[in-house]
Amino acid sequence: MQHLIYLYLFIIVLSINTLQAQSFGIRAGLNYSTFQGPVEADVEKNKLSNGFHFGFTYSYPIYESLSLRAEFMYSQYGNRLEYNGETYFRINTNTISLTEKGTTNIDLKVNNTYLGIPIQLQYTFKKKLEITFGGYVNYLIQSRGPEIRDLKVLTDRKMLSSDRH
Repeated sequence: MQHLIYLYLFIIVLSINTLQAQSFGIRAGLNYSTFQGPVEADVEKNKLSNGFHFGFTYSYPIYESLSLRAEFMYSQYGNRLEYNGETYFRINTNTISLTEKGTTNIDLKVNNTYLGIPIQLQYTFKKKLEITFGGYVNYLIQSRGPEIRDLKVLTDRKMLSSDRH
């Protein structure tokens, strides 16, 4: 991380001498993302979630068609998890402990917010097409969830077991 800060400072100092050749810009758009990982077959689904990104860009030309581009971005990524399946409930009272079976329908949304610093080499073909290559560093600033949008518990009232105290 410290090397990245030094690289940014080097780019800024180097660019003071050639301010007329630099370009600055604003970048904004939509993000569609989902999480990858194991889910319970037939009852869980990971779905697309939408977010946005916004940031500032800086481009320093190296050659006529090649430039170094750095950005400072605010981005949102997330996931929607849907669960619709069997659930087991444990109900404890002073005298008895019951286990019941029911059905749960959950629509869960998780949203992560990042500050990112991508640094890329950009090659421009005939001022119409750009190809970029590089890497980035993201810093998680907020993670929101669970926001349960629809929670319905339907119990079929079949007692599976009971324990007397």
